[in-house]
Amino acid sequence: MASVVEKGGLPPTDNATQVLPDNTDIEEAAANVDGDTQARDRLDKLKKDYGSTWNGPNNPNDPYNWSSFRKIGIGVIFSFWQLVTLMSASMIAAALGDIERDLNVDASTAQIIFSTYFLGLAFAPFLIAAVAEMNGRKGVWVFGNPWYILWNARCPVGNSKGLMIVGRLMTGAGASAGITWQWIFWIMCIFNTAITLLGVVFIRESYTPVLLRRKARAQHGPADTPWNRLFWRDLLSRLSVNFRRPYLLLARRPVIQVIALIMALNFGIYCFMLSTFATLWIDLYGQSTTTSSLNYIVGTTVWAQVGGHIMDLIYLRLRDRAGGTGGRPEFRVPWMAPGVAMLAAGLFWYGWSAEQLAAWASVDAGAAVFACGSFVVGQALLAYQLDEFTGHGASANAASRVLSNLLGFAFPVFAPALYGRLGYGWGNSLLGFVWVALVGPAPVLLWFWGGRLRALGRKPGEGAGGA
Repeated sequence: MASVVEKGGLPPTDNATQVLPDNTDIEEAAANVDGDTQARDRLDKLKKDYGSTWNGPNNPNDPYNWSSFRKIGIGVIFSFWQLVTLMSASMIAAALGDIERDLNVDASTAQIIFSTYFLGLAFAPFLIAAVAEMNGRKGVWVFGNPWYILWNARCPVGNSKGLMIVGRLMTGAGASAGITWQWIFWIMCIFNTAITLLGVVFIRESYTPVLLRRKARAQHGPADTPWNRLFWRDLLSRLSVNFRRPYLLLARRPVIQVIALIMALNFGIYCFMLSTFATLWIDLYGQSTTTSSLNYIVGTTVWAQVGGHIMDLIYLRLRDRAGGTGGRPEFRVPWMAPGVAMLAAGLFWYGWSAEQLAAWASVDAGAAVFACGSFVVGQALLAYQLDEFTGHGASANAASRVLSNLLGFAFPVFAPALYGRLGYGWGNSLLGFVWVALVGPAPVLLWFWGGRLRALGRKPGEGAGGA
């Protein structure tokens, strides 16, 4: 007689009873099948998009399969590098008075020295994004850091305002309170040198299209395909396509234009406030340079750490409520809405507290609310953009950031004149009214019509963002 197994059933146990699979085993098996299906779908999509794919879902060269230790290590190194970028933008603000005195320049020129950094951030990403999407992220990053170190080290040499402005344009500067302003630049050079050395040793390329091109090149070999000649032959062609992509995205995609406008106002007002903090705290409240540089740290630190986690929780809940089949960029918008309100409230609170020379804690609280709102809006918009432009995130970011950095350059230049004419109260109120009028309707617009807005001007390969 044929056994149960041969008939497709379960094998008998010792006591002639059948053992049914546990529900947990069934669920785990189903989860494994779903995971394998998703992995195969991802590999098939890579093959379709880039003409090559990984040899199986467990390929160790696939960044998806890197160990948690490696992923965390790369994340930590890039976090410190991002810290250098942010510090370079902001932390000479507390030393502007010393720079005015030592270089014998007026307040407006000192503000230009502070804000010229943002001109470099405005235009360099167009070229950087093009090269990074063509040849990978690591090489661009490794080249960019010595460039930063070179120009940053030149800024304090010779006490020249011209050299300072050019140096800030080429890099940006960081600061360390309690020392002379020249050491602000040199300490940042030392810090960034250490980060660069760690990155050269431990960071590996993770941009999948570039990795797949390298894989195909290695498989074909020089005998089958003249890869070196092909590379140099179409280098200019590919560079031209990648260089033009951010401009084309900005021109064709209304969603990029909306994001760019909101980001620009957010960043411009943030730089405006940042450049005037030291004047308020040193001149009106009698604080030292060291203490004055810490008054905005609470809002920025708290929300930089917890804001992303809260946004992700909201996103996951909305995705599950929608059926869990895929998220949409609009699921980031509910987190943006309170940020818009907090930024405006912080402007009014900070401005009128400073105008009335209220207790320093009241002014600090207003600054903290403002900083929280600014970071929340920035986090939500960046996530929204990355959800839509998954394949060309660097180009989309370059397109949306150019206006931000232009306003980041321009706003601090007229800050002394605005506060001198209107005072802190009405000066901040003017910024608050402009913010509410232009950005207040944005969360409603993106929530109800974001999908349609994203579809306008979209071409194949630019991502549908789950719509």
